Amino acid sequence: MHTKIIERLESFEQEYNVKVLYAVESGSRAWGFASTTSDYDVRFIYAETIDRYLSLENTRDVIESTEENGLLDFSGWDLKKAMKLFRKGNPALMEWLNSPIVYIDRYGVADILRSAALMCFSPKSSIYHYLHMSNRNYNEYITGDRVRVKRYFYVLRPIFACHWILKYQNQPPVLYSELFSDIDLPANLEEEIENLYSLRVSLQEDEHINKSEIVNKYIIEEFSSLKKLVDTLSSTTESSDNFDNVFRQVLKDVWGF
Repeated sequence: MHTKIIERLESFEQEYNVKVLYAVESGSRAWGFASTTSDYDVRFIYAETIDRYLSLENTRDVIESTEENGLLDFSGWDLKKAMKLFRKGNPALMEWLNSPIVYIDRYGVADILRSAALMCFSPKSSIYHYLHMSNRNYNEYITGDRVRVKRYFYVLRPIFACHWILKYQNQPPVLYSELFSDIDLPANLEEEIENLYSLRVSLQEDEHINKSEIVNKYIIEEFSSLKKLVDTLSSTTESSDNFDNVFRQVLKDVWGF
């Protein structure tokens, strides 16, 4: 599948007349709790031609495609869009830069952005991002009596990411296992979550289990405590005019002008 994904990314270059600079896996496969039937969430950054950037016409700044009956999900951001969002400390983009599964990495764009990550990272906005993600998934997927087990990890991983940020004041790891190993939980809760993880990687995508009362209770308590903690933080996102120079330099490297 790895080769097939790269070939499809390269076909986007021909189809849209762009250059794919960086492409990674996102979602459960990157987070480390995919099942055998999980889909592939491919995220990428691409560069338009110089003429497109200099045009007075507004152009679409995303490329999206869902293929193979939903098995492959591609979503790409134009370089200019990506750098604007990165300058604001966009947590999703920061996760892309640290994905353990990389399909394409060209022109040093990812290294440039990683080097600027500390300057752009905002603990407060990042915690809000993860807390909102966790809350949304909880309300949509795990309030009933029967639950798709993977949804627990779409709620728990962001909670653990919030704790990482509060503790270390930097971007949390992408892998769920690193977040889980760093957090301190009561023994019975830790055991229950480990059991859920074992079920997650062994069950099919659409299989359900009875909800876990102890995990649901923990989640609700965390929503309340984390909301109180994040409200005490100050917003300290910084930006840099150097991003304009970086953007221009990348275009020179890509298109050779």
